Amino acid sequence: TSPSGTKSIVVPINNALEGLANYTGDTFLTNAFYGEPSAGTWTLKAIDGRAGTTGDFTGWEILISGH
Repeated sequence: TSPSGTKSIVVPINNALEGLANYTGDTFLTNAFYGEPSAGTWTLKAIDGRAGTTGDFTGWEILISGH
């Protein structure tokens, strides 16, 4: 969620990544925030939507490109 409240679902629960052991080193992109300033507090919300699987969320980073 951007500082202005815009939200983007980067990896939906029903996706083509079924069966992957982890997402380590993967890059996911969104253009939902195009035209927004980068200054402010950004929020990441992670939801475990799959029953019967386990994992650890160990970190994330955001790279903002623009002018």
